[in-house]
Amino acid sequence: MRPVKIKYKQSGVYSLHLHVFEPDRNKYSGNRPAMLYFFGGGFVNGSPEQFYPHCQHFARNGFVAVSVEYRVKSLHGTSPFDSVEDGISAMRWLRSHTHELSIDPSRIVAAGGSAGGHVVLSSTLFGEASEMPNAWILFNPVVDTTATGYKIGLPLFEGRERERSPVHHVRSGLPPTLIFHGTADEVSPYESVERFQQEMLAQGNTCQMVTFEGRGHGFFNLGRPNTSIEDYEATLHEAEQFLKSLHYPFD
Repeated sequence: MRPVKIKYKQSGVYSLHLHVFEPDRNKYSGNRPAMLYFFGGGFVNGSPEQFYPHCQHFARNGFVAVSVEYRVKSLHGTSPFDSVEDGISAMRWLRSHTHELSIDPSRIVAAGGSAGGHVVLSSTLFGEASEMPNAWILFNPVVDTTATGYKIGLPLFEGRERERSPVHHVRSGLPPTLIFHGTADEVSPYESVERFQQEMLAQGNTCQMVTFEGRGHGFFNLGRPNTSIEDYEATLHEAEQFLKSLHYPFD
């Protein structure tokens, strides 16, 4: 299964695309739920192909699954703030084209890993309320971009570390959230994600965390060194259970 690439934004000389995996329309008719994935890579590297296996899985289960291309430093010379702006643009584009893509606008899930998790969170926290997804699924997300949470990437924020730091901007009314995180994560420390969950719950939001003991950063990626098919499949299973609890359709 290969995606159809749809341009959602022009930024200077760069065209940015959504990599769209369609469900089998002979089997799944009408408006379908959508999964919108943002890859990881520390705002410096990365590719939408990271989440192709996840997209293929959910497309086979009747979702319109999308992996988002956004700007990163190594390819575009940009900052995390530009990545977040692209996340806002992608959600805005998808929300305004749900009819053409046969997407149920009440069932749009934004998902992301590492820096992509940060883009997911920040594109909601700092975007327009009308562009908010209906649920979040986060894989070892960067939630604290100050020295207490993301030391490795601190220089990328150029003294503006708190400005787009999700844990410092949690409010009520945010989407129900599922987080996967490893206790041995040295990039986005487990403690920072625990703090994020506590802030979410304190504000009356739904936030569930699935802990993977002894796992490091990127443990969920299929085919990456030091990862396992079992962990990948476990995250898929837990994601399905979470979405079923929110009444998303599965056969």
